[in-house]
Amino acid sequence: STPSGHSQTSAALFGFLAWRQARARGGVLWIAIMGLLILLVAFSRVYLGVHFPGDVLWGAAIGLVLAALHARFKPGLLRRLRQLSLGQHLVLALAAAALIFGLEAVLLGIPFGTGQLYRVLYPEAWRATLDEGATVAGLAFGLWFGLAVESRYVRFTVAGRWWQRVLRYLAGLIGLAAIWFGLRLVFPEEPLALGLVLRSVRYGLAMLWAIVFWPWLFVKLGLAARR
Repeated sequence: STPSGHSQTSAALFGFLAWRQARARGGVLWIAIMGLLILLVAFSRVYLGVHFPGDVLWGAAIGLVLAALHARFKPGLLRRLRQLSLGQHLVLALAAAALIFGLEAVLLGIPFGTGQLYRVLYPEAWRATLDEGATVAGLAFGLWFGLAVESRYVRFTVAGRWWQRVLRYLAGLIGLAAIWFGLRLVFPEEPLALGLVLRSVRYGLAMLWAIVFWPWLFVKLGLAARR
């Protein structure tokens, strides 16, 4: 349960938004609201009984560190990443996905407990960890490669009339549900190795739909503009 994913994500997102507002030299109330949201999300995880206080403290700390690293290094890294070819981005995206899943697998080798101690919970937690590792690996690949493709060939902007935005939103959700639920029904979960690979593929395609295919479709149909 360590760290709390909810606390980590909220701290990274709201912490970054607060930093941007502080950099603009204004919006003290907005900064306070962002800080309050981080605290409320962390408190809710303990209140609901799904985390210990230490879990949410570690999660919030990691999230704030990630937000700080993002703010510090993004400008320089972005310039370098834009100089890479699409093939290089593909290789790096695959390497990042493999690294994420590999770290999950290595961490499973640390003897935090045994099946004899936790009984049926142990194999369930072991499998859940592998499933989540495959999920994040697929999302990371789709996010990395999708952004590289979108920034070169799609350049989608959210601008548009209200009915265009509503139509795009609904179509995007339908396409995402078709990929996520549809492939979930088709792809087998066993044997384990195949199931994990297909799980990564499913989440990778879902991310690519959200970042590349969905925006490209509406740009081609004239329902969205390029920036």
